[in-house]
Amino acid sequence: MGAAHTAPFCYMKKFLNLTNKSLAEFSASTYQELWRKAAAEGYEALSVCVHSTFTKAEGSDKFHAIFSSANEDRHGDIVHQDFDLKGFKKNPVFLDSHNYGSIERIIGRIQPISVKDGKLQGDIHFAMANPLGALAAKLAEDGFLNTTSIGFIPREFNDKGEILKSELLEVSAVSVPANADAQFEKTVEPEATPAEENVAPICAECGELADAPAEAQSESYPICNACLAKGWEPATAPVRLNRTAVAARVVSQMAEEQKQHLRTIARAVQELNSENQHEQKRKVHQVIRKMLAETAPEAR
Repeated sequence: MGAAHTAPFCYMKKFLNLTNKSLAEFSASTYQELWRKAAAEGYEALSVCVHSTFTKAEGSDKFHAIFSSANEDRHGDIVHQDFDLKGFKKNPVFLDSHNYGSIERIIGRIQPISVKDGKLQGDIHFAMANPLGALAAKLAEDGFLNTTSIGFIPREFNDKGEILKSELLEVSAVSVPANADAQFEKTVEPEATPAEENVAPICAECGELADAPAEAQSESYPICNACLAKGWEPATAPVRLNRTAVAARVVSQMAEEQKQHLRTIARAVQELNSENQHEQKRKVHQVIRKMLAETAPEAR
């Protein structure tokens, strides 16, 4: 008879997810008492969600993240940021929702990791070869993924039953946080924008320069003297989208070369008829390809 199969220790790990009902469910008055009772029932570790700050430096392929802080979380739990990280550093995987059942759930690694400024933090390198890792990276970069959960074993408590020291087991990406201190935040240098006074306002009615007196202007509906003379006042102007004005505003902020391309397209469309439609369409497509090549060479 062959030897009985023994499941790997990581598959057997049993976490108690701390919630605001955990103390009541275990009839415990402190987290120290809760941990004793949970351990007696076979739980091997605790987990708690945190709202994590993910910061991606421009041009980098990794995210810096804050995984935990000592602030009180939604569960009323306070985990002091004194972690034993030796075991975690030997296998610093970043998991999907505490799922240990498959290597597919390894969505990255965290390296390095440490406690700085009273917060557990580190650099996440997403596993781009794993579709789930690539998805997580995209969600984090776009701001949709912004929470993590730490799995840990409490090692020391104070007289209030707060968790003073813990051994970190793993960190996971999750959908809903418990601690309001963590969030994924992509950091990029803000693009320089022209000063407000240097941007000429465009009349919302005709698309010309909004040169009417300041007292006649409206921030949401700038107007020119000509339209003002026709009775188009900001207070009575109809709420509608003026395509000419919108186009004029966009064109006014474009480079002269790009404006010329748009003028060429506009002329081709204006001259379009049943006899020359194929030639005019060819011109339009040619100009569009040129514009794409100038703004994005890889789109050629």
